[in-house]
Amino acid sequence: MKSSLVGLGLCLTALLACKQEAGNDSAPYASAAPMATTSPAASPPSTASAKPTSEPPVEKSKPSTRVLTADELAPLRKSMASGTKVIKEQSFLVEFEKIGECSFVSALAPNEREFVFFIFKNGKVYKGLLTPEKLKNWVPGTVNAVAFKDVDGDGLEDIVVVAEYMAGVGQAGKKTPAAIVFMRVGVTFKLDVARSEKASKAGNDVARAAQLAR
Repeated sequence: MKSSLVGLGLCLTALLACKQEAGNDSAPYASAAPMATTSPAASPPSTASAKPTSEPPVEKSKPSTRVLTADELAPLRKSMASGTKVIKEQSFLVEFEKIGECSFVSALAPNEREFVFFIFKNGKVYKGLLTPEKLKNWVPGTVNAVAFKDVDGDGLEDIVVVAEYMAGVGQAGKKTPAAIVFMRVGVTFKLDVARSEKASKAGNDVARAAQLAR
């Protein structure tokens, strides 16, 4: 019996020793630094070109209206009747929609009883414009202002002139402003007596005259 117990003790000791060795063998794997893992290279930013944004077409700006120079007026005078007096400060280079660059000339007729207006294109008379019959009974004084504005909203420039007259019989010496409105009709202009009457209520204010002519 005693020998059996001794043998059992030796077996237990041997088992414990084997277990200890097994534990010591697994330790290096547990403590070893984890394998470095290579992370996939970051993908380069997308180089796909962005779709071009559609931009509205750039509108060509029209040349600004300006007073004609003496050199520009000189050849135009040759197309006017002898004795016509050009009003230089109210004569302009202007760009009309669908007509193009023109010269608008204000003048006093040779009889000095009425104002007349000319539109020249390429150096030739494109259109002559006369004032209402009513104004021909008044003594013309001065042309105070000219505006090239779209009066009726059709996208085309109309012409509004504000002039000053000595009014008719019984009003000698009294200065009276009057508006003269020429409306665009296609590629030409036509005197509009009714609009001229309405616009004349604005006095010498040409911007206001253009508004009243609507």
